[in-house]
Amino acid sequence: MESLIPPSNPLPSVVVDTRAYPKAIQDFLAQNRAESERFVSESYARELWLNDHDFRVSADLCIDGRVSDFSEALGLSTGLLEMYRSAGCRYNVPTSWIYSRRIRDGNRKLRVMDLGDSFDKRMIEMRMVTVHYSASRPKDSSCAAWEHRTSEAVTAMQDLADRFNDRYFRGNMIAFVVLVDTDLDAVTVIGPGGRLSTKEYINIGPRRALTDILATHLRQIFPASWSPLLTLEEQYRRTFHEELAEHLASNVAFVEHVRATDRPLELLIHQERMIFVGRPLETRNHNTAFLIEDREDEANRAQFRLGMRYVLQNALTDAIASEDRDWTVPVFISIPNDKDDLEQTVDYARGIRANLEAELEKIKDDLAATVGRKLNGSPDRTLPDWVMKDLQSLERHVSWCTTTNDRRTRLFVPCD
Repeated sequence: MESLIPPSNPLPSVVVDTRAYPKAIQDFLAQNRAESERFVSESYARELWLNDHDFRVSADLCIDGRVSDFSEALGLSTGLLEMYRSAGCRYNVPTSWIYSRRIRDGNRKLRVMDLGDSFDKRMIEMRMVTVHYSASRPKDSSCAAWEHRTSEAVTAMQDLADRFNDRYFRGNMIAFVVLVDTDLDAVTVIGPGGRLSTKEYINIGPRRALTDILATHLRQIFPASWSPLLTLEEQYRRTFHEELAEHLASNVAFVEHVRATDRPLELLIHQERMIFVGRPLETRNHNTAFLIEDREDEANRAQFRLGMRYVLQNALTDAIASEDRDWTVPVFISIPNDKDDLEQTVDYARGIRANLEAELEKIKDDLAATVGRKLNGSPDRTLPDWVMKDLQSLERHVSWCTTTNDRRTRLFVPCD
């Protein structure tokens, strides 16, 4: 059951001393403090939104930082999008015990929303199982977990959506595949009756008219005879297309803005400079961090290796250009806690850090070839001696910050 905070009853502030951390971590924690304040201040707005909708949006997102502003791209304020991170559906599957339990618990929470003094209501989960790709650079900037083979990623995500709809959450969830073009954060929804791309609706007219047009198209893509819709009560069958159309209309406006501002080329490729492990993190700083949700140990390690490969390439590109021998890669870990489970959460967060610190030693041998390929175009090209030495003492160039965050505030509190 979701607890909402009335704006007239703010939570007490938490003072966090960050002076012992490197500047990159201090800056990130300062950013989180601002985001936490916004999250708390928007509690009443979330309550109004939940009261006015039948479907709560959730998304399986890749660990790619280029879609970190997906919530904003759908017109949702902070805290309304439930996000689950995976590397192209290679690790987060229903056979994962932690993943399955988290989705189950999240779905149960949605079934009865506590809206304070108003009333309880039943909500349905609208789950967008996403695949990201780049229309302008499909062969090197699409989903890295599938080696940029978008069609294979779509197949995997469609299988996941089908499992949600037909086997696990029948009647409590509507799941479908969504393509996200990271050039524009433009959305394409895929249903049994075809596809709808928001890029096709640029400059179509007023928002209300656009929403009606999109809803009409969506009724063709998701017909009334579609099995997941048939499992819902009539009220939800009536509002599904309209609410999805509302989000897509917001995405059209978002894409129009991105096109008008001419997103820089460097944001179209992997430019992440840090790794974030845990939940939750909604950031509007596009393309800044690989976002890895905590999982079973092997899934954590696999996604950590994938993210570290890209972050190291970018960090060393900067370091070589500026001859910076003090370069660092920040790694943040943040696990949510309720009022009564702080001690267990701290132990859990520290355990994740210990596992990933051990992983650094194992990936050193592959780093020289990986970084060489990025910087020189060939894994056999020679890197500067100091870079080779830094890669062999990688632990000295990784800055850790282990935190917990109260679900009521989303404020990261260090516990190193």
